[in-house]
Amino acid sequence: MKQKKTIQNLYKIVKSHIGSNTDDAHLPADEMHNGFMTRQHVQDLSQALGKYLTLDNIYPIEKDIFKMPVGRWTGAGLVNTPDGTSDHFMVDVLISTDNRKLIRAMSTITGEMWEYNKSPESYMLYPDGWTKQERVKELWSGAVSEVGSGIKLSDNINNYRKLRVTLNFTGGYVVKTSPIAIDNMYDFADVLGSDATPSFINGKVMLSIVDNTNLKITRNKTVQDNNGSFTVSTSANTKITKIEGLK
Repeated sequence: MKQKKTIQNLYKIVKSHIGSNTDDAHLPADEMHNGFMTRQHVQDLSQALGKYLTLDNIYPIEKDIFKMPVGRWTGAGLVNTPDGTSDHFMVDVLISTDNRKLIRAMSTITGEMWEYNKSPESYMLYPDGWTKQERVKELWSGAVSEVGSGIKLSDNINNYRKLRVTLNFTGGYVVKTSPIAIDNMYDFADVLGSDATPSFINGKVMLSIVDNTNLKITRNKTVQDNNGSFTVSTSANTKITKIEGLK
């Protein structure tokens, strides 16, 4: 009798242990179920190894980026996105308390990236709200000036929002940025010479899109005023030496 009672007590202990967490005890854990580790331990390990988890792994599910717990999350239809869209985002929540936050977010649609900082200390001069991380890639470098010259880019121009062009002209250089259009116009002006014999130069260069990876110089004109004597160049004096894509 005593042996039977002992076995019954052991059975109750094992049964209670197996059903103690609504899962079979001592099975491998995953992000949604406890096992040798808790589901939270598995999530933390997965995220530490660089894995982004879906919002289903936040309990209760949280779609407000500012309220998400520390971790790596991914999903669509989020609230408080940096660009105001419901596009799919990858979100890194590095610090998240009521008064202090450090969050990074990337749109998986456009590849654009933002950062959000919040601190309770008044001396911390953080920008207010989301700030965009500018991404820059050199698409071409060299030296061309003749109208009709082609420029082969190293990447699809549609992957960028702006072009940044370096122009070298008589007496100096300028760096001009513009939104990408079919015809991209860059003008400049500068004062040259000495106080006794000053001169003034201005110019205009147009880069036109041929296709996704090719541009062409369709205008290149400078006018230089040397103490009342004008010199006009329609190609040679101004060279394009670098083109960068900005995202």
